Amino acid sequence: MAETEKHPIRNSVISGLILAAIISLVSLIPGGWGWVWRIAEAVGSWTLEKHSVSGWIIATAILCALAVLVLACCRLWSWMNSPASSDPSPAWMSYRKDTFDGLTWRWNYSGGEIFPLVCFCPSCDQQVHPQQASPFAAIDRIEFKCDSCGHELPTFEMSWDALQDKTRRSIQRKLRSGEWEKFLPHTRIGE
Repeated sequence: MAETEKHPIRNSVISGLILAAIISLVSLIPGGWGWVWRIAEAVGSWTLEKHSVSGWIIATAILCALAVLVLACCRLWSWMNSPASSDPSPAWMSYRKDTFDGLTWRWNYSGGEIFPLVCFCPSCDQQVHPQQASPFAAIDRIEFKCDSCGHELPTFEMSWDALQDKTRRSIQRKLRSGEWEKFLPHTRIGE
């Protein structure tokens, strides 16, 4: 799963403040901007001089290395300050698979919500998708058939959204009642 930035505005403000502090420090040093321009000119003239390897290639390699170093440091800082590194996931988040209404369901959690909710054939574990089983558009009836093993799965007198909602509520009930512990792959929590 890709991580999403939890505080993009805060991070942008902090970056802006750091940049402003650097600019202020350079401005406070007598001849600070002249010093910056002299360094830029020296680097520019060095990259244009003849070397066994062109200066611009070396400069590009150095800039890429610095960029990788900065990204690695930022990633390490982010990882060290993320809640996941200091606070392990709650045990209930390991409950991610169960069988309801003759279908095997798998899911993840996003912000404490069950998402995405995907169903599989209980015989061969192939992902299955609902198909409209009613000849009338106004009547909700869905069925499932496994493309892999041909197993006929249940037909439901409801829409796909209603079936997913029913399954989510069943998962939430097991989480509230503690029944989810029976479905962990190894041992029960607390034993």
